[in-house]
Amino acid sequence: KYCRCEIEDEKLNAFNKKDEWLNIYDTVILNKIQNGQKLTDDEDKVFYYLLKYGLIPDDKLETDLIIYYAHYGNKLVSYDTFEEFMTSTFEKFMRQLNFDRIKNYNFDVIVDKDKDSENDGCEIFASIFVLKQERLKELYEGNLYGLVVLYHELWHGFQEIGIRSGQINSELMLMIKDIIIRKYSDKYSSNDEYYNMNYRNISFEIDAQDKAIQVVKKYIDIYKLGVTDDTLSTIRNLYGKDIFNTNRVVLVDGKEQTMTLDEIFDDLIKTHPELLQKYPQLNVEYLVENNSVRRKNIEELKELLEESNNELLTNYISELIQKESNVRN
Repeated sequence: KYCRCEIEDEKLNAFNKKDEWLNIYDTVILNKIQNGQKLTDDEDKVFYYLLKYGLIPDDKLETDLIIYYAHYGNKLVSYDTFEEFMTSTFEKFMRQLNFDRIKNYNFDVIVDKDKDSENDGCEIFASIFVLKQERLKELYEGNLYGLVVLYHELWHGFQEIGIRSGQINSELMLMIKDIIIRKYSDKYSSNDEYYNMNYRNISFEIDAQDKAIQVVKKYIDIYKLGVTDDTLSTIRNLYGKDIFNTNRVVLVDGKEQTMTLDEIFDDLIKTHPELLQKYPQLNVEYLVENNSVRRKNIEELKELLEESNNELLTNYISELIQKESNVRN
């Protein structure tokens, strides 16, 4: 372990040598990576410190080839540098996904080295992204399942950005409802039972797995990796197939019971009007009346539809009207 003064000296040294090291990165390190050549110990150290202190511009941070060569057992960098490389890469991805939609959105990636932690893969907490070291080591050893897990968790960050930036569509609204039930329902999720009992079929997990598989499939196709569609399907099918299957298992008086997402959510939201401020998208479907929250009726939705000049909002309101019409019929 370093004392604080040693860490500051190391950081100062890295910044003092930034131009020299970036020149080595541009003229030597990138060429070696592109040609599948292992870095020397000195080159690896330069790459490590450039990554650790965020000195490589996003447009120069080459990503795919290091993972590609690792898949075939050709480790171009040490594990420590690979770990810094992956955390830097995911911070870059989050900046790109945000695209300045949320101002002053700082995103940090840390590595969980505890093998016994409850987090089996990766996890995202607000603006902190936790990568399980075990999964990074799998990826370093060429196992692409680790890449699926990483992109799965990265997509949770994209979901958060979409929610916080006010996006609206039917899939995102399911996620908002599932997230709220998990966070705020003492009745159905006092010890996170709601999430644990529905983990493989909950909306934001299905969405993340779908997107992760899509990204990794493109990666496999581009680099002609020997991974079959059957293998990807097996990984994909660890989760439910239909994001619009809204049946949820909950505990009622200590017994498992199946309810719909809307049944659970409507029961919760009626006593939480403050959540319509925290999640403004909910105001499309719900309103506060006499200090209680209720679902809008079909006439109120039609009025809102007439006022809408946003295509995504119009589409979602139309879906709600159709759903209400089906209920009436």
